[in-house]
Amino acid sequence: LTITWSFAMRTSIDGTVSDPGTFGFQDIAVGVEDPAIANYTPRMGQDALKRAYNERWIHGFNTQSPWDFVNEIVSKVYAQFYPIPWFIGEYG
Repeated sequence: LTITWSFAMRTSIDGTVSDPGTFGFQDIAVGVEDPAIANYTPRMGQDALKRAYNERWIHGFNTQSPWDFVNEIVSKVYAQFYPIPWFIGEYG
């Protein structure tokens, strides 16, 4: 399961992350913990949603930025999203 976010500067739904791309990672993490923040009620129940996120989710974004820049930006903040992996969906 995945979604690829923009690498634009945005602020996460909870206002805590304002970095390129990773704002979307925070949106998903917060939405899984508290779906009501997005005015959502999981059809399968919150426990099943958390399990799917923890076992199947991969964070992603699209970017045209150079790898060195992307790696620097993501590496600074990614520890808070471990152990969920991430990838670049469209590059260039």
